[in-house]
Amino acid sequence: MYELTVNGQRLDIDAIVFDKDGTLLDMMSMWGTWSELMQQAFDQRMKQAGKANGAERLATLWGLVQDDDGEIIGYDRQGPMAMGTMGELYTLLAWEGYRAGLSWAEAKRLVYDCALAADEAMERARPARLIAGAEALLEQCRKAGIPMAVVTADETEAAVRHLDWLGLSEVFPVVVGTDQAEWGKPFPDLLLLACRQLGVSPERVAVIGDTNGDMMMGRAAGAPVRIALEQGADSGEGSTDALGADGGSLGVSGGSLGAGGEHRSAGDVAPGGSGAPARVANREQGVIEEAARGGGASPDSGASFPDATHIIRSYAELRPGSLVV
Repeated sequence: MYELTVNGQRLDIDAIVFDKDGTLLDMMSMWGTWSELMQQAFDQRMKQAGKANGAERLATLWGLVQDDDGEIIGYDRQGPMAMGTMGELYTLLAWEGYRAGLSWAEAKRLVYDCALAADEAMERARPARLIAGAEALLEQCRKAGIPMAVVTADETEAAVRHLDWLGLSEVFPVVVGTDQAEWGKPFPDLLLLACRQLGVSPERVAVIGDTNGDMMMGRAAGAPVRIALEQGADSGEGSTDALGADGGSLGVSGGSLGAGGEHRSAGDVAPGGSGAPARVANREQGVIEEAARGGGASPDSGASFPDATHIIRSYAELRPGSLVV
C-alpha cells in the first residue's frame, strides 16, 4: 500500500482515481472555449434556418457564468456542464432549437453539426491546461509508484485525446469514460470499473474531484477517501498550457511524465440518439437529488461537498508517499 497525506493526516491507499475536467485540466480553458465555439455555431446555424436565436440562453442551460460582455468566466459545479454527459448537454441545446421552431430531428441534426465544428476547432487549438499544482502532484505520485486512473463524464476516446495533448497518456494506464458503463457519475459504476482495471479494491482507493458528483460516486463505490478540490473552477493561472508544441515537462516533446506528445467528442449526439437532463443520484442508496443546489465558481465548502471526506484548496495540501510495507 501507499501513503497519502492530506492536510497532515496520513492515509493508507492502494491507488488514486482522478476526475479529469476541473480536477486535472483547467475547466474554463477547455470547456469555456468549447462552449463559446458551440454558441457561435448554434447562433450561425439558427440564423441560417430562419429561426429565433436562442444561443444567449446556452449559459443558463448548461450552468455557465458570463460577465456583462457575455464572456464565459465560470460554471456551476452542480450544473450540467460540470456533471452532465455530452449527450445531456447536446439534448439541452437541441431542446432550445425545438423551442425555437425546429423539428426534434432538425434540432438534433443542427446540434450534431455544431459539435463537429466545435471539436474540429478544439483539435486545431488544443486549449488544454493543467490545474495549478497538478503537474507536481502527478510527478510525486509517479515517483512513489502509486497506480493512477482517470474517471470522467467525458467519452473515453476524447478523454484519452485530451490527456495526450498534455503528454499524460502514459501516466494513466486506465482511463474510464462515461461510455463504458450504463450509469455514469454520480453512480459508482465507472469507479468500480476503474478499480477492476487497476486491480485494486474500491475500499482502498482515494478519489479526487471538483464536484460533489465525484464525491457521491466515490461514496457509492465504497471509497473511504474522497477529496474535493475547491480550486477546480479557478482560471488555472500558472498551469501548463498545451497550445504550443513544446509543452514543457508534460508537453508533446516528452518529459518527466509523458513519453511523447502529444472535448468530449460529438459521437454521442449522432442523429437518432438522445439524452436526458442531468440529475444527481445515488443508485445504491436510492437517493435522488436535483442538481441545482447552488455552488458555482466560488462554492461554499460544506454546502458544495457534503459527500467529501476532505476538502482542499490546492494540490499543495496533498503529499503522496512511497510503498508502505
